[in-house]
Amino acid sequence: MQQNDPSMSVAGLKKMMHIWKSRNITDSTTTKLLELYLGLTAYMNSQKIYPQENFYEIRNSLRFSTTQALIEAMKRSQAFPFVTDPETGAVKAFGSPLYHETNSEIHTEKDNGPASQTFAQTFAQTFVATDNNNIYINSTNKRTSERSSSPEKDSPKDDSGNLSEENFPGQGNSTTDTLPTIAAKEFFHRINISKEEKAGILIPLIDRFQQQEGIDRPQACRIVVCLVNEKLIPYFTAQVKFRKLNHSGRLAWLGNLLKSAHGQNLIAQAIQSHRTKREQEARENCRKQCSELRSFHPVSPHEWSDRESGSRFYDDATEGTVLIPAEAAPRPSEKAVWNVLSHLWNE
Repeated sequence: MQQNDPSMSVAGLKKMMHIWKSRNITDSTTTKLLELYLGLTAYMNSQKIYPQENFYEIRNSLRFSTTQALIEAMKRSQAFPFVTDPETGAVKAFGSPLYHETNSEIHTEKDNGPASQTFAQTFAQTFVATDNNNIYINSTNKRTSERSSSPEKDSPKDDSGNLSEENFPGQGNSTTDTLPTIAAKEFFHRINISKEEKAGILIPLIDRFQQQEGIDRPQACRIVVCLVNEKLIPYFTAQVKFRKLNHSGRLAWLGNLLKSAHGQNLIAQAIQSHRTKREQEARENCRKQCSELRSFHPVSPHEWSDRESGSRFYDDATEGTVLIPAEAAPRPSEKAVWNVLSHLWNE
């Protein structure tokens, strides 16, 4: 990402810093504002603007106490152009004069002319614009055929673990799901069938869970499915602006969310939920095994046999589980006890 004005002099920067000082901006805040002014390109979008979904990460990176404190510091400096919502006045994005396109206009607090309004409208359109594979068209429930352009047979299946269509979100059910839910489900479906996006987002999570939890690949995949279905889809369904973004904007939002404290909390919840399910399954399997062991009476109705090994046993109140020699006579009653010395049943 290239600067629009790479020739800005040191004298110009010093002059700007003196102006900031006159506006009661502290030295520590000046350092933070300079980083934004000179360009934190990792937090910019394709229009060379810092979008609203990156504000939280910018605030954390520069150690502002709140996102509002970040916005107020930039407003006080009067050095950053803003994009605001025409109805609510909320800041939707801001830019650096060193990076923002020179032929575009961004209105600031003191600039409310027609040109600035034109840019705000243009920015909103580019923010919503989508590529040829967009799920929604003109905010209706008309969807492109994602599967026709990306058939299931092209879905990546490798030894790193595949998230199958059976338990991973598909394209949504328009008869039961709301439009926001459909948008969220189709977003993750699109990630799952894209080899590049899956390798960049889902596979690292599978690797992490497998190593962190000490489980096999299929179990790690189950945690990712739990994270997506139970945590991330409800989260994005509740976000009003999510459906207005194109796929690239949604990917950026997801990436920022997973790195944030809230995203890490959602991951921790998914891991704990899967641990609970694993423990429940282990208990259920144990119960089934015990039930199966005590349901096979080929020799006597008063003893049991293991189907695989053929070993015989009975339960004793004092001894616990007692093994019966293969050559022993059938246990004659529920009270019979095997005598290891006489090799006979005592009743």
